[in-house]
Amino acid sequence: MKNTLLIFCEDIIIDASTGQWSFIKNIEKINMVFPPGKRKEGQAVSVKGKFNLAAMWSVDERDAGKEKMKIKYELTDQGGNKLTESPEYEVPIKRDIPAIKHKVTLSKIALKDSGRYYFKLLREEEGGSYREENKVAFDVSIRESEEGK
Repeated sequence: MKNTLLIFCEDIIIDASTGQWSFIKNIEKINMVFPPGKRKEGQAVSVKGKFNLAAMWSVDERDAGKEKMKIKYELTDQGGNKLTESPEYEVPIKRDIPAIKHKVTLSKIALKDSGRYYFKLLREEEGGSYREENKVAFDVSIRESEEGK
């Protein structure tokens, strides 16, 4: 399998008759505003919402004879520090379809400061180690409101 697409969006609609996926509201930036003095810099913030990660692969000879692959997702900051890691997912490999799809829905994500963040798609290799297949970036802006100053 070769990962051909990784998307971070608000919602995914899957057409029941065709299996085609539609991505709703690609997430490129998250803005957060806090009242003055309510948050210390570097303090983790749990952002609630509906967040989806969608990954697609094209079938190739690397996985000949395999029935499944194991993947997981990782959220890192711009310095490469891992903030969270998903559980491991087993994705079936089907030879009769041109693209294999996987999605994960998150109800919250943990962020620390303003800057660039990455969701990384990791795939298990022989021997059990994981290798980065793809990543998607998004920016975060955290600031204090001007009220009360």
